[in-house]
Amino acid sequence: MKIGTTKIIIQTFAESLIIPIASIVHIVAEGSYSRVYCDGGVQYLVCENLGAFETGLSEGGFNRCHDSHIINLVKVIKLLKHGGLMAKLTSGEQIPISRRMSKAFQCAISAAT
Repeated sequence: MKIGTTKIIIQTFAESLIIPIASIVHIVAEGSYSRVYCDGGVQYLVCENLGAFETGLSEGGFNRCHDSHIINLVKVIKLLKHGGLMAKLTSGEQIPISRRMSKAFQCAISAAT
């Protein structure tokens, strides 16, 4: 995986893809792999663990809000409290925010707006 200022090169099982970082909505851990969800419902299963994305995208407006989720803070449209904090994204998905990471997430979301 290579991360530039506006694009990222990711390796799927079949090919290397170049995608705009701004199109990434969120990333979910799937064992040793990660699933990258992009605008328009497009998704890719990538041969990288979530930690690699966390390190590479930490400066780009992304936040690891849960052990298995990284979200693009620009794509958060609402915070919900349903037995715990949830982030509603532009895609309509609701991503859990862990209790342990909620204060850091709220600081990050405040700084991003």
